[in-house]
Amino acid sequence: MDHHDTVTVPDSGGVAGEMAWIQRNSPLLDSYVRGLVGDGSFQGLRVAVALHIDPKTGFLATVLQDAGAEVVVGGSNPRTTRDDVVEHLRRRGIETVGRRGEPVEDWRAGLLSIGDSEPDLILDDGVELVVLMAEHQPEKLAKVRGICEKTTTGTVRMRELAEAGTVRLPPSLTVDEARCKHLFDNRHSTGQTTLLAISRLTGMLLTGKRIAIIGYGWVGRGLAIYARALGAAVSVIEIDPVSALEAHMDGMAVGDHATCLPGADLVITATGVEHVLAGADFDLLDDGVVLANAGHSDFEIDLPGLAAAGAVGEPVSEHLTCYRLGAKRINVLCEGALVNISGGAGNQIEVIDLTFAVQALGARLLARGEIPPGVHSLPPEVDDAIARARLASLGIAMPGDAEAVTLR
Repeated sequence: MDHHDTVTVPDSGGVAGEMAWIQRNSPLLDSYVRGLVGDGSFQGLRVAVALHIDPKTGFLATVLQDAGAEVVVGGSNPRTTRDDVVEHLRRRGIETVGRRGEPVEDWRAGLLSIGDSEPDLILDDGVELVVLMAEHQPEKLAKVRGICEKTTTGTVRMRELAEAGTVRLPPSLTVDEARCKHLFDNRHSTGQTTLLAISRLTGMLLTGKRIAIIGYGWVGRGLAIYARALGAAVSVIEIDPVSALEAHMDGMAVGDHATCLPGADLVITATGVEHVLAGADFDLLDDGVVLANAGHSDFEIDLPGLAAAGAVGEPVSEHLTCYRLGAKRINVLCEGALVNISGGAGNQIEVIDLTFAVQALGARLLARGEIPPGVHSLPPEVDDAIARARLASLGIAMPGDAEAVTLR
C-alpha cells in the first residue's frame, strides 16, 4: 500500500477548530517554546514525530514546522490514530503516515518508511520507531542526531537497547524522567482520563466499586488516588517491594493476584509489561468484571491467552467486548489498548502542554548537539525553567524569579 495516500475523511473543519482550542490552552508550546525553538535550531532538520496522532500531537507538529523543521508524523499505535488529524496535517503540508486500526504489518511499514527518509531527530512514544529502525535500519538509526522518548516503557526499552550494544544508539533523552512530565502527565492526567474513559464507555458509577490496580508506578499512583477520591475501594498488585510499601503507606490495600483479583469489579493494568494479567489470573476473576489497560503495551491483558482458554468474544459496543469463559463473563475495554486514548480524548491539554514542552525543548538540546552519547534525563535547569514558565502563565510568582536561570 502507499502510505502517503490521502485518507478519505469529510473536511468538516472540526480538527482545525480543535487545534485552535488546543493552541489557546497551550501557553508553553504557543509562547515559551515557540520563542526558544525559533532560534534556528530546527531549521532544515527532518524531525520524525512518532506519537499518538491526535489534535494535540498535530499542534506540536505545526510548532516544529513553524520553527523550520521538515516534519514527518507517524502513529505510535494504530488504535489511537485519528484519520481526520492525518488528513488535516497532510493538507498543512506535513507528511503523515498511518490510519486508524490498520493491520500491524501496515503500521510497521509506515514507521519504517519514516526511517527510510533518514530523520535527523526522533520524538518517540514507546520507542516504537527506534526499535523498528534498530532491527531493520540500524545504519540509518546510527545517522540520527538524537532521540527524545516520551514514556516509561520506552525509557526502559531504550536503556535495554543501549546496554545491549547491538546498535549504535544516538544521544537520547528520556522525557518521562523529567519532573514536569511524570508528576503531572502520568499521575494526574492519565489517572483522571483513564477513569473518565472507563466510566463513559461502560456507564459504570465508580463510587463503591472494588478496583484492583496492577502496578504502582506514577500511572498506578494516579489511578489509585483518583479512584479512591471517587469513593472506590482500591487494592494494588505490585512486585517491587518499595512501591508496594509506598502503596500501603498511601492507604491502599496491597496484595498479589490471588488476594486482589477475586471480588474486583474493575481491574486496571498500569505496568507497560506484556501479559501481567494472564493464564490462571482469569480463573480468579469474578463474573462480570471489567478489564482495562492504562499502560503503554496493548498486550498487558493476554487476550490471545484468554481465547486459547476457550473464551469467546462478543462485541457489546465499539469499545467493549464481552468474553465468555464457561459461565463467566469477562468484559474488556478497547481490546486491551490504552483506554484513555483509544476509547477517550487522551490526556488533558494543560498537561500535554507540559509534556510536549519537555519533548520539544529536549529535542532542541539534541539539535544543538548539547547532549552527549548515551541515555540521559532532561537537565534539571530546563525542567525548572519549564515549570517557572507554566507558573508565570498562571499568574503565579515564585520566590527568586528575578534571579532564575533562563534558557538561551
